[in-house]
Amino acid sequence: ALDLVTGRTRAAAAVAASAVAWIAYREAECGRIAELAAGGSGSGDFFRACLVDGVRARVAELLD
Repeated sequence: ALDLVTGRTRAAAAVAASAVAWIAYREAECGRIAELAAGGSGSGDFFRACLVDGVRARVAELLD
């Protein structure tokens, strides 16, 4: 919407690049947290909880 108002095209590309980078970070960080469970039966739960927490934090950040 900002690009339409300003006639520029960089805002949409910046948002898309940020989303791709954030997803890569989230996957790596949640993988790290899961690995700290050392392969225990709860590692998948740690991974999924991290995803949920990360998405909630990202939504709050984007709405701020």
